[in-house]
Amino acid sequence: MRRRRLSGVRIAKLDLEPYGLGGEGACAPVISPSRAVHVCIKRPGKPGRSVLGPQTVCDILHETVQRDRESFYALHLDTRNRVIGIEEIAKGTPLSVEFRPADVFKSAILTNATSIVVAHNHPSGDVEPSKEDKALTSSLIEAGRLLGIPVRDHVLVGAEGCYSLREKGDVAGFKGAARFRRRR
Repeated sequence: MRRRRLSGVRIAKLDLEPYGLGGEGACAPVISPSRAVHVCIKRPGKPGRSVLGPQTVCDILHETVQRDRESFYALHLDTRNRVIGIEEIAKGTPLSVEFRPADVFKSAILTNATSIVVAHNHPSGDVEPSKEDKALTSSLIEAGRLLGIPVRDHVLVGAEGCYSLREKGDVAGFKGAARFRRRR
């Protein structure tokens, strides 16, 4: 049985300026028995701004209201709730976006995030969550609880403003979950 050697990490320049962060992205080859895959992570050179609530998330992702299709994002946070990475998990149609919960946590683990905030845009402008949004949030909260990476909030961004599923109490899983507290 022969062993394969893996090559080192390739650095790719990824633009983080639209999110108010500067830095580079890294692509690392991951080999599975059936195929090679590249995992790309956007990580700023230094931690970004602190996320103290849903309005901060809306400010960071304000440009997504202009998009014509739904996109789902994960903001990776450090122990002080500072943004250490932003990932666009998936792009969808004007009505929906599909992905697996594992896709959300894959790069959060690789960036050593201690918690995440998930968000997505509603191209229609209406920020009222659907039943699917609430069900997805519940499954992400449970997955985060199992992995030790809590989901702090799920924020919907639209032309009519922002909607926080945590603040509105729409998802029972947020009860007892960690809030936005700045740690020293």
